[in-house]
Amino acid sequence: MNPEIINLYIERLLKEVEELTKNRLLIETQLKYTELINGNLQQKLKEFELQLEKLNKKKSKEVSDTSESF
Repeated sequence: MNPEIINLYIERLLKEVEELTKNRLLIETQLKYTELINGNLQQKLKEFELQLEKLNKKKSKEVSDTSESF
């Protein structure tokens, strides 16, 4: 084969590998960021669920206290 063709092929191949590597790294970074955000949201959800549970218990206790007084 012609050395010029081989050099062009290698040059294009290297550019393709570089682009694919950039894309893979970007996607992996986006995934890690999304997982981090998801973890934070899961933690907040648990906290809100606990707060809601406490409020529901408090409300049901108040309702039972007022119904007992009648």
